[in-house]
Amino acid sequence: MFLNVRGILTKFSINQNNWMKDFYSHFCMQFYFRNVNMVLKNGLVVFLLSAAFKVNAADNGPEVQTPLGRVRGVYKKSFEGYPYSSFEGIPYAKPPINELRFEEPVPVEPWNEVIDATKSSACPQRDLKGLGPVIGEEDCLYLNIYVPGEVNTKNSYDIHFLIHGGALMNGSGQMASDSFMMDNQNVIFVSFNYRLGPLGFLSTEDNEVPGNNGMKDQVMALKWLRDNIHSFGGNPQSITISGFSAGGSCVHLLYLSPWSKDLFIRGISNSGSAISPWFLKEKPLIFAQKLAADVGCPTSPTSALKACLKEKPANLLMEQIENFMEYVHLPISPFGVVIDTWANNPFLPEHPYSLLERGKILDLPWIVSVNRDEGIFPSGYFCTDQEAINRDFLDKAHLLLDYNYTYPEKDRKIFAKKIRDFYFGQNDISEENFDKLTQMFGDRLFKSGIEISAKLQASANKESVYVYFFNYDESINKLADFFCPEMKVSGIAHCQDTVFAYGCFLFHELAENDKHMKKIFNIFMNSFISKGKPFISENLEWLPTKGNNLSFMNITNVDNIKMDTAASLYPTDIWSELNKSEFQN
Repeated sequence: MFLNVRGILTKFSINQNNWMKDFYSHFCMQFYFRNVNMVLKNGLVVFLLSAAFKVNAADNGPEVQTPLGRVRGVYKKSFEGYPYSSFEGIPYAKPPINELRFEEPVPVEPWNEVIDATKSSACPQRDLKGLGPVIGEEDCLYLNIYVPGEVNTKNSYDIHFLIHGGALMNGSGQMASDSFMMDNQNVIFVSFNYRLGPLGFLSTEDNEVPGNNGMKDQVMALKWLRDNIHSFGGNPQSITISGFSAGGSCVHLLYLSPWSKDLFIRGISNSGSAISPWFLKEKPLIFAQKLAADVGCPTSPTSALKACLKEKPANLLMEQIENFMEYVHLPISPFGVVIDTWANNPFLPEHPYSLLERGKILDLPWIVSVNRDEGIFPSGYFCTDQEAINRDFLDKAHLLLDYNYTYPEKDRKIFAKKIRDFYFGQNDISEENFDKLTQMFGDRLFKSGIEISAKLQASANKESVYVYFFNYDESINKLADFFCPEMKVSGIAHCQDTVFAYGCFLFHELAENDKHMKKIFNIFMNSFISKGKPFISENLEWLPTKGNNLSFMNITNVDNIKMDTAASLYPTDIWSELNKSEFQN
């Protein structure tokens, strides 16, 4: 039996009058309740309440013997009706609870009984605004494996390993639709959870909690695949990692970290790079001490801080996130990746820009994408209140644009005025020039980091860097409508391409043109996963980017896809001063 979205959200006390707004404008994170599985039927998002209508992994479900123990899944059918074997909730590390909280992930031990691999999960989290109930469980380090047809160890499928987005604050492996992904019958699809917020990214700037545990979870999951995926008919030597938003930044960071050598052979970053300003966190000890103080723990020494935080309920820690949102619902990620030079074994020993500039990067093929109007997130926070940002811009720009700790305090207002004058001139920020606000956020938070990364990596590596610019504005599944539901905002929002790449955010049944776009993504992603070069058609060669100009595939609609070249996708002059300040620190 299927229940519609409204019924479930009402059941869990989401305001009935605002259920659509609450559900979507918070980045679709309200659906990660422990016992709710997202499935697709006829292209519509519907939900199965597994607590009441649990999938039964009966004796005839697919069963696999791994080196660690047996798992039993369930048979499913894909979006287009192809059969596949689904295994959800396979542990890849010990539960990060009690004494293992804030510690590096520990490999899971072998198990004796058959694991019921039909249960999805999520790590503790709130929505992107730091509001709403805490959902998920701390015992959450599980992965999901989806295999075409029947499992056969004689097969050697390529592996597609997806890192979910959500600003390192929320999300789960269930964000992508396995039903959608398994229309590709030549690839094993893998998704997973990693620790989020302070549970995954707290750092005390020493070896008590060095930081980056959420990233280390990702490495642990990749190691699990390397050692076990052959049991599912997968090729451990052919793993492609991909991710969107924060997941895209994680993908790129794995190219730069000494921890991830020999774990994958190519990657795809949608709307994210390792030098995206919201992704990297400066002065993390300040945030750790604030969290400790907020829950009644000592702020020093760090050993006492850590010991006390280990005793607090996980939900209590996650409830404090709203206290870190200094203006509106920003910064995007109060807890994030740190340059952990203080660690005995650093995950990120230098600034990513320095590593890119010096060519200290895995020489592997990379696709990176950008949507035309990336900045609709977070400009959507102001779609009903431009008066606030108009009034507060000079005082709050360092929070809005994430340069709180990377630009001299005495010069912040001067720089804020330069930005305001460049994008808005002498005009007030209003509905009439809301597109300029979107452009400003997109240029700073997404486009600049993606472009700089692509150019530097292409210059440093022998392997190719491929870029695409998503300019398709014909879909009825528009994230712009949900980031800013109160005002009709035209644009191709942050993560809009994930509708077609991963089946995320399917709010409506796919129209015919959307189905064609889905096939285009399926073709070029599958070709990249299998051969390391994206292919769209015989008449259109996807050229890698090289040199000072950016070469990119411009995807405007199903009949208008072409190679383009531009000196830049954003106004470099206005941001060069800030970039220089950040990259040299």
